Amino acid sequence: MIAFGSQRANGAELAIHLANAEDNEYVEIAEIRGAVADDLPGAFSEFEAKATALTNLEKYLYSLSINPDPRQGRLTRDQYYDYIERVESVFGMEGHDRAIVFHIKESKDGLFREHCHAVWNRTDVQNMRGVNISHDKLKLMQITREFAQDHGLTLPDGYYKIDDNFQQMSLHEKAQQNKTGLTKQARAELITDLWRTSDSPKAFVAALEDNGYMLATGNRPYVLVDTFGNMNALPKMITDKDVRTKDIRAFLQKDFPPESLSTVEEARAVAAQMEESRERIKLSQKLAEQKEILQRDQDMRRKKLQADIAAKQDYHTKEATRLSDLHGDKRFVHMLNSAKADMEINFRRVANAPTGLAGFLSRVTGMDAIRSKLHAYQDRKRETTQEQARQQIEEQNRLEKLRQSHEHGLEMLEMRRLENEQKKSFEREERSIAMAQQREKVAHYSTGYEHMPSVQLTLTPRGRMAMPAKAQRRHYAPTVKEDNVKAPIEAKPDQTSKQPETLENGDYKSFADSWDEAVTREDEFYAPARDPDKDKGRGR
Repeated sequence: MIAFGSQRANGAELAIHLANAEDNEYVEIAEIRGAVADDLPGAFSEFEAKATALTNLEKYLYSLSINPDPRQGRLTRDQYYDYIERVESVFGMEGHDRAIVFHIKESKDGLFREHCHAVWNRTDVQNMRGVNISHDKLKLMQITREFAQDHGLTLPDGYYKIDDNFQQMSLHEKAQQNKTGLTKQARAELITDLWRTSDSPKAFVAALEDNGYMLATGNRPYVLVDTFGNMNALPKMITDKDVRTKDIRAFLQKDFPPESLSTVEEARAVAAQMEESRERIKLSQKLAEQKEILQRDQDMRRKKLQADIAAKQDYHTKEATRLSDLHGDKRFVHMLNSAKADMEINFRRVANAPTGLAGFLSRVTGMDAIRSKLHAYQDRKRETTQEQARQQIEEQNRLEKLRQSHEHGLEMLEMRRLENEQKKSFEREERSIAMAQQREKVAHYSTGYEHMPSVQLTLTPRGRMAMPAKAQRRHYAPTVKEDNVKAPIEAKPDQTSKQPETLENGDYKSFADSWDEAVTREDEFYAPARDPDKDKGRGR
């Protein structure tokens, strides 16, 4: 069982990664606690809002991956939650917002491996601060040991023998590994071995080029750029503890001063040209089918969401029409009631008006004029009351319409958010397919090599950049700038080139012939003068 935890930001990207069904055969969002939204992007957006409003946390999430050993059987859900509760207790995050996601992946041997992701919001809402998580690696190891003892599990030896020099792989290193198919440890071991077996700077640089690395200069004097454009500081790639940075610089300074080397940008430009030629490889049938299946699945999900959005808009239109009709009915009823009240009052006045001698006396004595003024006062008072009632109805209608418009706006914002998250999810799934294709290309180009395909560059005449080409002979030209060129050497034609070959399944051509198709050779090139006596022990 292996547990890996990290503090991180960018919850939107993490949510897309956790919900990515392309990298996983099965995805289950088991729990979202402390958020109104019922999906990961929405929940992590709320986590970020709390962290931004209450604290100055940049890495407001703590992400934990729990990977059990499939050879010892699957963990039950109760066991997963037991481990998660132990982590919460030790790290002081009881009751914090969290999300739990279960994944099932298919391994290379055809087996299915279940693992769990738990993500907490580090924001302490009560105290308006972030929970401090220090030495989490050691704490997780202790929690895992106690958990394994309680549940009768066996752990790797590394849980009992702690290496102080061990460092967890960073997200940048993981991205490099996904792109090249090589771990940092494998690359460091190879470069360290090349350092030990090279007896001169030129032999060391040539050996690096043979294994797919270009020596360049950047913010540091000596860095390595591989054929995929990844950069690493040379001293950090030599794991020999007896070798210091000053030793490396002193060893390379004479033959390869930093000012004579290509920059990182120039080396990456050469790597990009190599990548263009690698892009011509046909995809295997499996990956092509996966891409087609993914496209159909995305089209179906996109159409479903668009249909939901259209249905929601249609529902909003009907609701707005219904409310408008209801408001019209209220105004019409108020108008009818007012007219009815006026008619009843006028009818009573006419029915109760004095007639005959009483009417004559009323007119003579002035009572009729007084009655008319009283009726006019009562009419004005009644009209004022009716107008106030009408205004109250209009205000109520306005508030109801505003409330409905606000609710509809929020619902459409949610639909647009889902649409945006779906777009990001599609891009992440397509990147997953592209990464699988990249790993396939790496595997193809690494065939026959212990590490990577050789760089094999030549320098073109002055004023032009270095171009990749099939090497006719061993030389040191790829690393040194044109200012150090001493004498032109005429390239001899390759008499041993073979006809294009393909693999048994017909997917790929050989590396050399693919290179010939992608690059036009120069008839002559410039290279520094060679000393044959120094080339005898180049250590390849």
